[in-house]
Amino acid sequence: PRHAPTAPRAYVRAVVPGPPPAGAPPTCLDPFGQGYRKSSSTPLEAGVGGILNLGTVSDGKPWRYYDVTGVKSYGSQQDLLDETGLSSLLSGYELMLAIIFPDRYKTASAISYTYLSADPQGEPVELSALLYIPDAALDGTKALTGISLTNHGTIGSNAECPTMKAQFEGALAWKNYAMVMPDYYGFGASADRPQAFLDPETTARGNIDAYLAARQLLEDRKVTLPSRLYSFGYSQGGFNSMANLKYVSEHPELSIRFEKVMCGGSPFDVELTWNAYTGGTFRNAIAFVPLSVVSVNEAHQLGIPYGNLFKGALLDNWKNWILSKEFTLAEIN
Repeated sequence: PRHAPTAPRAYVRAVVPGPPPAGAPPTCLDPFGQGYRKSSSTPLEAGVGGILNLGTVSDGKPWRYYDVTGVKSYGSQQDLLDETGLSSLLSGYELMLAIIFPDRYKTASAISYTYLSADPQGEPVELSALLYIPDAALDGTKALTGISLTNHGTIGSNAECPTMKAQFEGALAWKNYAMVMPDYYGFGASADRPQAFLDPETTARGNIDAYLAARQLLEDRKVTLPSRLYSFGYSQGGFNSMANLKYVSEHPELSIRFEKVMCGGSPFDVELTWNAYTGGTFRNAIAFVPLSVVSVNEAHQLGIPYGNLFKGALLDNWKNWILSKEFTLAEIN
């Protein structure tokens, strides 16, 4: 059960009146998913109208909330590539793939889960992510080489996010890695909200919380956690990879260290990127202009009138094109 505190040093729990089992182990969580599992042997005592004695609730190991929402099995790496639609591009490279991925014909799983994080205003929000992992790691027959916090590229449609569509980066699970792929704020479980495109603080907080929840999921399944952690991505994913590094550098209390951060094709310099977008350098990136403006204006509730920002068909359709999450970037272009 989830138990968010209603006040400092306060907690709530729904129980059936009567004598509970000795040492009933409630989990007490803050609104962002961090908490403790009670580990003392003090019985939980409850009566009609309230708890008589819960005992100390912070005496257990720190715990992260997550909720598994689905599991998909892949018989081989080829099955994943077929689902992504990239098989035709890799036709004729089967031997190369077999050399690079010697375990590519073994099984792996894609585990969807939700977790708690913060929105741009710092309030609690439930987000979603996907974990690709070889089954040999789940059943304990082979130790993981590492964990990768994997950041997908820029998307416009909710149907493209990791929990909704197979991601080609998941193929690296067959290199014996656990691939943590957040949907990002504004997609998946939070698709009813505007996405936080180029918002490093919101995105990085959500990504790191996704990683911490994935660690908890793996620990609960008795998977030995590797020491190597990576962050990588391209396009928006590259921007978010760098944001992840900045976030953990500013939060040493998390004790998170990336072995390597790999990123590319990303808008690291806002002014240069904006000039390239609006100046026509990137003809295939027209949608990035309204996407950037709408994301900042909506996610951070700036309240700038869109009549001051857009005109013509874009002014008439920005809400449908950008906020509905029904259109890909190519369709918006």
